[in-house]
Parts: sequence; C-alpha cells; structure tokens
Amino acid sequence: MNILIGIVLIVIGLVVLLLVIALFTQKGYTIEREAVVKRAKNEVFNYVRLLKNQDFYSKWVMSDPK
Repeated sequence: MNILIGIVLIVIGLVVLLLVIALFTQKGYTIEREAVVKRAKNEVFNYVRLLKNQDFYSKWVMSDPK
C-alpha cells in the first residue's frame, strides 16, 4: 500500500512540475517569410489565380511530380 501511495505522489508531483514549467514558457511565437517578385502585382495575380499554372510554382508539386 505504501508503494502505491508513493507512486501516486510521484505522478502528481511530475504533473504539478510540468504545469509550473508551462506557466513560465513563452505563450506564443511568430513565423514570417517573405518572397520578392520583380513583376507587377496584377501580372503575378493573374498568373497565380489560374489552376493550370499551379504545377509551375507549387513547392509540393515540384518536390513530388507524381
């Protein structure tokens, strides 16, 4: 019985420790990426909006064409 109480206390202690650590961690993060295209916005939009052109600019299609 004492062993069972010890195991339960250890588990509860670990959970409390994790919750205290979570209180002091960073709440959020930001990822920013930027690409510069040397064309007019209208020209780029007209190209990208057509589904048939997706094969020429999609990262995922280029990495696995099948």
